[in-house]
Amino acid sequence: MTKSVVSTLVGTLLKDRKISGLDLPVSSIMKRPAGTKDAQWERASTLTLRNVMNMASGFAYVHNPTNSPLYDTRTNAFIYALSQGITAKPGERFNYSDADASITGAVVSSAAGDSLYAYAQRALFDPLRMFHHEWWFRDAAGRYPGGWGLRLRPMDMLKLGQLYVQKGEWNGQELFDPEYPSMAWARGAAPEYGLHWWIGRPARAPGDERYAAIGHKGQRIYVYPNLGIVVAIVASLTGDEERQLTSATLAAVLETAAKANGAEASVAAKAELAKLVRSGFRGVTRAKQSLQDMPGHP
Repeated sequence: MTKSVVSTLVGTLLKDRKISGLDLPVSSIMKRPAGTKDAQWERASTLTLRNVMNMASGFAYVHNPTNSPLYDTRTNAFIYALSQGITAKPGERFNYSDADASITGAVVSSAAGDSLYAYAQRALFDPLRMFHHEWWFRDAAGRYPGGWGLRLRPMDMLKLGQLYVQKGEWNGQELFDPEYPSMAWARGAAPEYGLHWWIGRPARAPGDERYAAIGHKGQRIYVYPNLGIVVAIVASLTGDEERQLTSATLAAVLETAAKANGAEASVAAKAELAKLVRSGFRGVTRAKQSLQDMPGHP
């Protein structure tokens, strides 16, 4: 799900005119990092921000989180990403890639003039009143990963999805332009993937597309903009269990929405929800956040 949060940060940078567009070469958007060789920087000039956000860099990336230098904190992830072999022209072929997301994260950090985490707090987490979060696994260059490592709670995951339903507006503040959801959810080199968001069409509700931030072992944010529904799922599952949980949860949500038949919530319920949105939630989780999902943790 980290990738979809980083995509949202691209939306905030576009609103603030710190990035002037998605179809510019990566090398023209960010400063050349120290240690980047000429050949690597030349590759950055052949890629656009849209290419890497669409997972269509053309690099010969093989997804292997358990045995890849990319995830080693002693690796400079940006330089590693630009050092891969090439199998296609940018924009031609979808290939799910944490290396592409590492380039996105580096671009965001450079354009923001701050670390990815610090900028996320200032531009997104603080306005959304998100009080508990962490971002793990800074690399050898001190960068936070653009494709993994972010830790959020379910109530804050829901806020992120609701921000898209509200087209960037939160408590009277515009965090990104109203047009950004349609940009983020436009199909790229693969019909199921946009700008670091997954795109799907629920079989039980033709015409009501859903958009998803999908994380490891069952972490999910599903957004149904036409229904005004956001679903957050947190889990630690594998394989079939993960698919069964997602399928059953979304089926239940859509069934409930159908039964409601568009009925409006009571005035009192709406007022209570608005109060919670304004104040944020300062409660604590039942498990210590920093102890969950550590490398090697059962």
